[in-house]
Amino acid sequence: LGAFLEGEWLYHDQLFGLATNLLYIRGGRKLMQETMKKYNDLGKTHYTDNNFNILIYLKRVSYPPKPIHSFSPYPEDQDIYDILSATKDQRGFIEKIETIEKMSLVEAETRFKERFQEVMMDSTSGKIHLFILPTAIGKTSHITSTTATIAAPTNKLKEEIAGRMKVEFVTTPDAVVFDNQAINRKIQFYYTIGAPTNATAVLYDLINPKNISKYSSNDIERARSYLNQLNKSYNFDKTVLTTHSRALHSKFTHDTIVFDEDPLKSLIDVKELRISDIQKLDNQTRSLSSDLNIIIDYLKSNVPGEVKSTPILDVDVDALADNLSLSSIETNIFDFFVSSFFIRDRHDTDLINYVVLRQLPKDKKIVILSATIPVFIYEKLYGKRLNVIDIRDVEQLGSVIQYTRRSCSRLGLKRYCDDVSKEVGDKPVITFRDYKKLFKNPVLDMHFFNCSGYDGLKGQDIAVVGTPHRNNVEYLLTAKVLGIEFNTTDTRMNFQKIEYNGFKFKMTCFDNEEMRSIQLALIESDLVQAIGRARTLRTHAKVEVYSNFPLRISDQFIF
Repeated sequence: LGAFLEGEWLYHDQLFGLATNLLYIRGGRKLMQETMKKYNDLGKTHYTDNNFNILIYLKRVSYPPKPIHSFSPYPEDQDIYDILSATKDQRGFIEKIETIEKMSLVEAETRFKERFQEVMMDSTSGKIHLFILPTAIGKTSHITSTTATIAAPTNKLKEEIAGRMKVEFVTTPDAVVFDNQAINRKIQFYYTIGAPTNATAVLYDLINPKNISKYSSNDIERARSYLNQLNKSYNFDKTVLTTHSRALHSKFTHDTIVFDEDPLKSLIDVKELRISDIQKLDNQTRSLSSDLNIIIDYLKSNVPGEVKSTPILDVDVDALADNLSLSSIETNIFDFFVSSFFIRDRHDTDLINYVVLRQLPKDKKIVILSATIPVFIYEKLYGKRLNVIDIRDVEQLGSVIQYTRRSCSRLGLKRYCDDVSKEVGDKPVITFRDYKKLFKNPVLDMHFFNCSGYDGLKGQDIAVVGTPHRNNVEYLLTAKVLGIEFNTTDTRMNFQKIEYNGFKFKMTCFDNEEMRSIQLALIESDLVQAIGRARTLRTHAKVEVYSNFPLRISDQFIF
């Protein structure tokens, strides 16, 4: 703007972008028109009638302000979204609209212990108890003394819990891998579509003496050992350790399932497949071509960008399992059969994104212990079944300092990652997977969406860089399975001032309030998960967070 007012001749795109901003400022249109005329008269610029007509056109169509960084060549403009924001609000300013009272660690531990015991003593089935807890409060020490089905995110974390158990327990078996790849694929198919009985039948067929010549002795022994361990865990009346995914499709004897960490990824699972992969499968499995052709033709007939309900497909599941087990093609077509909704990609029409919704058992008492629970999503999913116990606001021994002037979205980091990298220096950095190479000391085994369960950064000063927005497709499909109705106009995003979680701030988010709630809940969860790796609750670690999304755990906001 300063260059324009001093007489610099702007190109059409720059003039257009500047006009979209000045039209929203009182007197801005007049200022721009008079400035253009002034320097034309002085012979310094040569704006044409087409340039002046930009102002008339924009006034008629109400074009929104273009981001300054999208058309300005000046480095100092890289962090400015629009002129109105830059003049009215300081970029990255966070306004606290709610006093956050933080309890002491001792008080939090006592409250957690009392509420956990109260919930475990409650015999009411069907309730879902969400414990929102600070990372490192000691939840594992409680569950290791509990008699119930205890579910961890992965087999690795399941084994870690097993090493700390204080009561009698058994574990469900890890996924078994056979030498015979056809068996592996067939079992995977059945588990994926929610048919564990069929998967188990494959294993019993493998150990049947009649089939001793069909399979290797190693595979037969693996299947026998796996079934013995599985059956023992299903019938065990003491504590059973398992994984999130197995807890959702297995029948254990306990009335209570305790989820260590949030199982949402297993409940709402967004995946993708390619139509071309199904075509390849069709070419390899000619005996099922009519079944696969139905799917191929249906997917190709859908308009890209539209959310559609997945149809009930008339497919011979057992025949499909037999044929696909012989194929070497890797595809997520299995999950598509049990998906709820899908979207054909606008830009890559061969790509299909879809969502699989799985439910928590209705006849069990469910307890979820996590620092990163997106409560809004659970409220939409389970309504009155939900009981939220919020113990997240606790005094930290360490500190969390948040730098909010930059958005640090993926797009933003492309412009100014070098500057942020210099500020961060040699500190270990958790960021987006594809941005690790831009930092001096990235954490190699961790990145956004893959932080859960890691303990290697405990007590270390670290940096968390990024605002982990997800693909819009994930928000749309999540909204659909939550029963949120929306149309195309509801899916627009704008840079706007919003209120959330006790703060008022500006960021790019959905106009639709419920869509925005999904977006913000997931961003918050992913950031808190990354910050929690330093264990600031019980150590003197300092975490520097570069994101314009304010967090309740942050001690200070710098903008």
